[in-house]
Amino acid sequence: MKKRKISIFNIIILLIFSAFVLFIAFNHEVYEDEAQSWLIARDLSPIGVIKQMAYEGHSPLWYFILMPFAKLGFPVIVQNIISCIFAIATVYLILEKVECNKFYKLMFIFSGGMIFWYSVIARPYSMVPFLLVLISIYYKNRKEHPYIYSILLALLCQTHMVMLPTAFLLALDYFGYEFIKNKECDKKKLIKGLSIFLASLLVMCVIVLIAKNTCKITEQHNNFKNVTNIKDFIKPLKNTTDNSLKYLYGNEIVPKYFKIIIIGCIIVILISSYQNIKQSIVFFIQLLFSIFVQAVSWFVLPTRAYLFTVTLFFWIINYKKDKNVYKNNYLLEISFVIIVFISSISIYKLAFQDIKENYSTGKITANYIEKNISKGSVIICTDVELQQSVMVYLKKDDYKFYLPNKKEYFTYVTFDDKWANGIKRNEIIEAIKELKKREKNIYIMNEQLVLIPNLEYKFTSSRDTMKNFYPRYEQYTIYKVKNV
Repeated sequence: MKKRKISIFNIIILLIFSAFVLFIAFNHEVYEDEAQSWLIARDLSPIGVIKQMAYEGHSPLWYFILMPFAKLGFPVIVQNIISCIFAIATVYLILEKVECNKFYKLMFIFSGGMIFWYSVIARPYSMVPFLLVLISIYYKNRKEHPYIYSILLALLCQTHMVMLPTAFLLALDYFGYEFIKNKECDKKKLIKGLSIFLASLLVMCVIVLIAKNTCKITEQHNNFKNVTNIKDFIKPLKNTTDNSLKYLYGNEIVPKYFKIIIIGCIIVILISSYQNIKQSIVFFIQLLFSIFVQAVSWFVLPTRAYLFTVTLFFWIINYKKDKNVYKNNYLLEISFVIIVFISSISIYKLAFQDIKENYSTGKITANYIEKNISKGSVIICTDVELQQSVMVYLKKDDYKFYLPNKKEYFTYVTFDDKWANGIKRNEIIEAIKELKKREKNIYIMNEQLVLIPNLEYKFTSSRDTMKNFYPRYEQYTIYKVKNV
């Protein structure tokens, strides 16, 4: 890679992007998934984090990145800044190191995924564009950098399970070719590189398999339990596709023209695939795998839906690198522009709404608790989750949160059998009786409180949640338990 000074144009683009995503991030209220990651990193040891992955289905990599900051007492906004740094670094690499049409670069940089889902929202997905761009930079000269390329593929495995097909196929292409056709390659280096990749792949696969049997979220979302015919098989796949389109469009009701455009573009991409067979195989297997996984045992999230645009961009910047005889694939490139443009409009609306309103109401609920509830008080949670968005804004050990069904204090949520069974009224009443024996001030937070006796209403945040196509349900009501 040639060293050169960054151009004024690239500096301006980088500054505009950085200022935009950081401004949104500083006005963003974390929701439960973001809070869960921070609390796990804050309250568990490295070994504890690894064990907890059995209930998360994720690699511990993201949690280890957060851990030093969480344990040192930094505010939770740091994780959003870290996510933004990954996005800003990605943009820098695209501008300075990627050989690609400048217009396509700008389209991707200011796409909905990059300006919100992979920057502002602090989740492991923020590492995916960064690593894919790095892989694309080394793709052409990967034979000269076997260790770096192997490590990048290994790290890609550790971002999220949905990226395993891309990592595996890129590794198969590289190591398969080198071992079989390149007689002059350094076999020792290749074996070491392959070992690094396979170890990472194996670790992620083990985590996923364990979580499949341990994490009760996957059990609840197993749509293939009662599949007896083709219709039952197709239905969850169709629902997953429909939900993905909803997130790309930005509304519960997706107009026909939007569906036609997206599906039409995918068909056009498929038709143009013959020019770049290798890249098209990676893209379509990745796309089908994501849909299948979400249909079988997970559910659609915007961060997963927008990976479609990220992997498409990866194809755009790589398809000419295998053979110099390739000409411009205009069908692919035009489809990319159309898809990125029509799927980004709603995200700008969402970003500006996040600036003006509450993405979740955890922060304002935490502010109420700090101002109105004495430290050391116990807050009984009557929901099996969502309270992480409140706890993450409070200082550790200032307040105690109690789960009635587990009869224990907690911070992060463990998605086990008790989580799946929920919290019952008699468990809440029993918890109040037990806690009164040793606690002075007891409060109850969340819903299902109408049948609980001796409660004094204190606060609700339900009216302050932003109204958008991706509604948040971190809405809190707080009651004080009367001393009677």
